[in-house]
Amino acid sequence: MTAAAFHATAPTIASRRSERLAVGLLGIVTALLILPLLAIVGLLAWLGAPALSWEFLVTGPTAGMTAGGIFPAIVGTMWLIGVSLAVAAPVGILAG
Repeated sequence: MTAAAFHATAPTIASRRSERLAVGLLGIVTALLILPLLAIVGLLAWLGAPALSWEFLVTGPTAGMTAGGIFPAIVGTMWLIGVSLAVAAPVGILAG
């Protein structure tokens, strides 16, 4: 084998400055994307909290799916998460 064709060089002041600028801009963009999401979730939680009750969470839908609760949807979501985890976890672990 021959020696490596490339060698590491010390970062210059300009490259450090441009990296800091890029990280700062990406942080600002990330915050601008997350803030509306948090506002929407907060508004939904604020307006929806009065409708939540224990009966709503543990009963099934009635009256042609126009009344009642959401228990079957919660159970279905748990099954979906469980099966997805059972399939994905071994693949992810064995893949290294």
